[in-house]
Amino acid sequence: MRFRAPKATFQEVVAEMIELNPSLTRSLTREDLMEDVEVDAEDASRVKGSVWWDNKGIDALPESIGDLTVGRHLSLAKNNLATLPASFGSLTVGGFLDLRSNNLATLPEGFGSLTVGRDLLLNGNKLATLPASFGSLQVGGKVYLDGNPVAASEPHFDGLDLVWEEPQYDDY
Repeated sequence: MRFRAPKATFQEVVAEMIELNPSLTRSLTREDLMEDVEVDAEDASRVKGSVWWDNKGIDALPESIGDLTVGRHLSLAKNNLATLPASFGSLTVGGFLDLRSNNLATLPEGFGSLTVGRDLLLNGNKLATLPASFGSLQVGGKVYLDGNPVAASEPHFDGLDLVWEEPQYDDY
Protein backbone atom coordinates (compact mmCIF):
# COMPACT_ATOMS: atom_id res chain seq x y z
CA MET A 1 0.00 0.00 0.00
CA ARG A 2 1.33 3.42 -0.96
CA PHE A 3 0.48 6.63 0.84
CA ARG A 4 0.68 10.07 -0.74
CA ALA A 5 1.31 13.12 1.29
CA PRO A 6 -1.53 15.63 0.99
CA LYS A 7 -0.98 18.50 -1.40
CA ALA A 8 -0.17 21.88 0.07
CA THR A 9 -3.00 24.37 -0.09
CA PHE A 10 -2.59 27.70 -1.83
CA GLN A 11 -2.67 29.42 1.56
CA GLU A 12 0.15 27.15 2.82
CA VAL A 13 2.22 28.02 -0.27
CA VAL A 14 1.69 31.73 0.46
CA ALA A 15 2.69 31.27 4.12
CA GLU A 16 5.87 29.40 3.11
CA MET A 17 6.65 32.04 0.49
CA ILE A 18 6.54 34.77 3.12
CA GLU A 19 8.83 32.68 5.39
CA LEU A 20 11.33 32.20 2.55
CA ASN A 21 11.28 35.88 1.60
CA PRO A 22 11.55 37.87 4.84
CA SER A 23 12.14 41.09 2.92
CA LEU A 24 8.63 40.71 1.46
CA THR A 25 6.92 41.12 4.81
CA ARG A 26 8.04 44.75 4.95
CA SER A 27 6.36 45.68 1.68
CA LEU A 28 4.07 42.78 0.82
CA THR A 29 1.48 41.08 2.97
CA ARG A 30 -0.24 37.73 2.83
CA GLU A 31 -3.32 39.64 1.69
CA ASP A 32 -1.33 41.12 -1.21
CA LEU A 33 -0.31 37.64 -2.38
CA MET A 34 -3.87 36.35 -2.01
CA GLU A 35 -5.41 39.37 -3.80
CA ASP A 36 -7.85 38.44 -6.58
CA VAL A 37 -7.02 34.75 -6.19
CA GLU A 38 -10.00 32.41 -6.15
CA VAL A 39 -9.17 29.06 -4.59
CA ASP A 40 -11.35 26.06 -5.46
CA ALA A 41 -13.60 25.26 -2.49
CA GLU A 42 -13.27 21.51 -3.16
CA ASP A 43 -9.50 21.46 -3.76
CA ALA A 44 -7.53 24.08 -1.81
CA SER A 45 -4.42 23.41 -3.93
CA ARG A 46 -6.26 24.56 -7.07
CA VAL A 47 -6.62 28.20 -8.12
CA LYS A 48 -9.57 28.79 -10.44
CA GLY A 49 -8.19 31.88 -12.18
CA SER A 50 -4.78 33.56 -12.38
CA VAL A 51 -2.00 34.37 -9.93
CA TRP A 52 -0.23 37.70 -10.56
CA TRP A 53 3.00 37.66 -8.54
CA ASP A 54 5.06 39.64 -11.03
CA ASN A 55 7.36 42.43 -9.87
CA LYS A 56 6.94 41.60 -6.16
CA GLY A 57 10.63 41.24 -5.19
CA ILE A 58 10.35 37.47 -4.69
CA ASP A 59 13.76 35.83 -4.13
CA ALA A 60 12.68 32.20 -3.57
CA LEU A 61 9.71 29.89 -4.07
CA PRO A 62 8.79 27.11 -1.65
CA GLU A 63 8.94 23.42 -2.63
CA SER A 64 5.19 23.31 -2.05
CA ILE A 65 4.55 25.41 -5.16
CA GLY A 66 4.74 22.20 -7.18
CA ASP A 67 1.50 21.05 -5.53
CA LEU A 68 -0.51 23.81 -7.15
CA THR A 69 -2.78 23.75 -10.15
CA VAL A 70 -3.46 27.21 -11.58
CA GLY A 71 -6.50 27.30 -13.83
CA ARG A 72 -5.40 30.27 -15.91
CA HIS A 73 -2.12 32.24 -15.80
CA LEU A 74 0.79 32.31 -13.35
CA SER A 75 3.06 35.35 -13.60
CA LEU A 76 6.33 35.40 -11.67
CA ALA A 77 8.00 37.85 -14.05
CA LYS A 78 10.39 40.59 -12.98
CA ASN A 79 11.31 39.11 -9.59
CA ASN A 80 14.71 38.04 -8.20
CA LEU A 81 14.46 34.29 -8.76
CA ALA A 82 17.89 32.73 -9.31
CA THR A 83 16.65 29.13 -8.93
CA LEU A 84 13.39 27.24 -8.89
CA PRO A 85 12.55 24.47 -6.42
CA ALA A 86 12.93 20.85 -7.56
CA SER A 87 9.14 20.43 -7.34
CA PHE A 88 8.50 23.17 -9.91
CA GLY A 89 8.05 20.57 -12.66
CA SER A 90 4.99 19.19 -10.86
CA LEU A 91 3.17 22.49 -11.33
CA THR A 92 0.20 22.66 -13.71
CA VAL A 93 -0.77 25.99 -15.29
CA GLY A 94 -3.81 26.15 -17.59
CA GLY A 95 -2.79 29.41 -19.31
CA PHE A 96 0.63 30.98 -19.70
CA LEU A 97 3.54 30.72 -17.25
CA ASP A 98 5.61 33.90 -17.15
CA LEU A 99 9.12 33.61 -15.67
CA ARG A 100 10.72 36.31 -17.81
CA SER A 101 13.17 38.88 -16.48
CA ASN A 102 14.38 36.99 -13.42
CA ASN A 103 17.94 35.78 -12.71
CA LEU A 104 17.44 32.10 -13.55
CA ALA A 105 20.77 30.51 -14.47
CA THR A 106 19.53 26.90 -14.32
CA LEU A 107 16.25 25.02 -14.28
CA PRO A 108 15.62 21.99 -12.06
CA GLU A 109 16.00 18.59 -13.72
CA GLY A 110 12.30 17.84 -13.23
CA PHE A 111 11.32 20.99 -15.14
CA GLY A 112 10.34 18.80 -18.10
CA SER A 113 7.37 17.44 -16.17
CA LEU A 114 5.79 20.90 -16.16
CA THR A 115 2.40 21.30 -17.85
CA VAL A 116 1.53 24.70 -19.36
CA GLY A 117 -1.65 25.24 -21.36
CA ARG A 118 -0.37 28.21 -23.36
CA ASP A 119 3.01 29.95 -23.65
CA LEU A 120 6.03 29.50 -21.39
CA LEU A 121 8.00 32.73 -21.11
CA LEU A 122 11.60 32.25 -19.99
CA ASN A 123 13.09 35.18 -21.88
CA GLY A 124 15.45 37.65 -20.21
CA ASN A 125 17.09 35.23 -17.78
CA LYS A 126 20.64 33.82 -17.56
CA LEU A 127 19.99 30.28 -18.82
CA ALA A 128 23.16 28.88 -20.41
CA THR A 129 21.87 25.29 -20.60
CA LEU A 130 18.54 23.50 -20.40
CA PRO A 131 17.95 20.29 -18.44
CA ALA A 132 17.73 17.01 -20.38
CA SER A 133 14.06 16.76 -19.39
CA PHE A 134 13.25 20.03 -21.21
CA GLY A 135 12.13 18.14 -24.31
CA SER A 136 9.38 16.44 -22.28
CA LEU A 137 7.61 19.72 -21.48
CA GLN A 138 3.88 19.81 -22.14
CA VAL A 139 3.31 23.32 -23.52
CA GLY A 140 0.19 24.26 -25.49
CA GLY A 141 1.80 27.34 -27.04
CA LYS A 142 5.31 28.64 -27.60
CA VAL A 143 8.42 28.59 -25.42
CA TYR A 144 10.21 31.95 -25.40
CA LEU A 145 13.94 31.77 -24.67
CA ASP A 146 15.33 34.98 -26.16
CA GLY A 147 17.68 37.01 -23.99
CA ASN A 148 19.34 33.90 -22.51
CA PRO A 149 22.87 32.66 -23.32
CA VAL A 150 21.34 29.33 -24.43
CA ALA A 151 19.59 31.17 -27.26
CA ALA A 152 22.92 31.52 -29.09
CA SER A 153 23.03 27.74 -29.61
CA GLU A 154 19.35 27.60 -30.63
CA PRO A 155 18.65 24.13 -29.22
CA HIS A 156 15.87 22.07 -30.78
CA PHE A 157 13.39 19.79 -29.06
CA ASP A 158 10.85 17.83 -31.11
CA GLY A 159 7.31 18.88 -30.28
CA LEU A 160 8.27 22.23 -28.71
CA ASP A 161 7.84 25.51 -30.52
CA LEU A 162 10.94 27.39 -29.30
CA VAL A 163 11.01 31.09 -30.14
CA TRP A 164 14.14 33.27 -30.23
CA GLU A 165 12.43 36.65 -30.27
CA GLU A 166 10.44 38.81 -27.87
CA PRO A 167 6.80 37.74 -27.52
CA GLN A 168 4.03 40.11 -28.50
CA TYR A 169 2.74 41.30 -25.13
CA ASP A 170 -0.73 42.27 -26.34
CA ASP A 171 -2.08 39.09 -24.76
CA TYR A 172 -0.07 39.17 -21.51
